[in-house]
Order: sequence, then C-alpha cells, then structure tokens
Amino acid sequence: RQAVIRQATLDTNIPLTDLEILSAFATTWGNGCMGISRPGQMCTMALVDGWVVTVNANGRELTYHTRGSFAILNQQTDPEWLRLEAERRQQEEWQQRWADIGWTQTNPVMPEVTEPGRWLFTNVPNRRWFDPPTAYGFRYTMMGDRLFTHVLDFPTGIDDDDLFTITVGDQILGEFSPGQSVSFLDLLGRGVNTFTISDINPLVDPEDPSAFPLKLAFDGESASFEMIALTKESQDIPEGSTPLSLMIFGLISGGYLLRSRL
Repeated sequence: RQAVIRQATLDTNIPLTDLEILSAFATTWGNGCMGISRPGQMCTMALVDGWVVTVNANGRELTYHTRGSFAILNQQTDPEWLRLEAERRQQEEWQQRWADIGWTQTNPVMPEVTEPGRWLFTNVPNRRWFDPPTAYGFRYTMMGDRLFTHVLDFPTGIDDDDLFTITVGDQILGEFSPGQSVSFLDLLGRGVNTFTISDINPLVDPEDPSAFPLKLAFDGESASFEMIALTKESQDIPEGSTPLSLMIFGLISGGYLLRSRL
C-alpha cells in the first residue's frame, strides 16, 4: 500500500491524503516486468509474485502493478491520465522556459520577428517586460480572445522627456512616465484588444533589439499578441483627440503607481 500510494503521488502530484486504494488482488507475473513491456526493455522470464492495485486519484482510476515494494503504473489502462500527464508536463516545461525571463527591463521577453516592422509574441506569460526594436510608436494587438488590462510600467533611459502617449481607438488616455501604470479597466471600464503607444523619442540605437521594453498585463496566465511599429508620419492618432480629464487620472494614478526596482 505504501509503495503504491508513494508512487501515485509522484506520478500525479496529488497529495497522499487525496489518494485512495480502491482494490487490490494478488497475482503472479509471467516476467520481471510485471506484464508491462516498454520498447528496448529487457525482462527476466522468472515468475514473480505481486499485486494489481487500483487507486482513486481525484476521480481518476489508476492501475498499478507491483512486486515487493516496487510499483509501476499501467498507463495503457488509463489513456485519460496519459493526456492529462502530457498537459501537466507541457505546462511545467512552459513555466521552466519563462522562469527567468521578462522580470526586469534589462531582461525582457523578446519577439519573434515575422516581417520588417511587425513583431509577434506567442504564448508569452503575463505581467512581464516585452521588447521589440524601438520606433516612434507601436500598436499592440492581441491575436486571440485575451485582452490587455494594464501597462504596468514604462522603460527608463529611453525617451528624452520620459513621456509616452497611450491611445485606445480615437481616445488619448494621456501621457505617462516611468514608474506609472495605465489601467484600462479603470480608465475605460474594460480590457482592450489593441492600443498604441507613441511619442517615443529614443536616446538609444534604433537597431538595438532591447531598446524599448514595456511591462504589460492581460486577463490570463499567457497570451499571444503582435506589435506594429509606427512612424511619426504614419501613426494614426487623431489630432483632435483629447486626454481623459486630469481629475480622473489623478484619482486612479495614485493607486496604480508602480516604482521601478531595477
């Protein structure tokens, strides 16, 4: 029992207290592999006494073959477990890939360059710094059903006046500086599929791929989005648009001020 429960918690990441043995019956295996063959595995042909044990793991039934204190999952009896286990391992690999990337302005998540002036971020984690090559401005657009909820922070040492203009559609939300955040939820009452940032006056080499990181948040653990570089001549922010009232901005900016800890 202890060997099976111990192995089941290793296989499923389910706590010992949430695992239950449903049934167990003694058997004699025809070989040392306990009736479970794997490609390239050598099995002794001696008869081996053991058990077939069924475990309830949060509603999923797992079948184990045992001999002595050794237990192994018969994965062929539970294809659903195989699918869930593959998803779990894929999620662990994804988390490991992004564990140390995007937490600071100097180590941002970099895009996949698909064509000149267009950058694609695919299945990237939330609340990180994202960085394409710099330009006068950028249009950020979600590729799926996720929404941007915040610009959490702006880069330092990039712009000569440290002021960046955020626009959604034909509405200018205002000018913002490093250390401030923009909450689309508070300013507009909703997340947004696309927004632009403009008035970038770079002090760095425009060819530097880490020239303009931006810290973003969206309504999910991960998302995919693209960035389109804007030139001063081609940017499409209407001249007649005006920022939201300073009173509203003053009320919300204090609660959403984020200080850079770089």
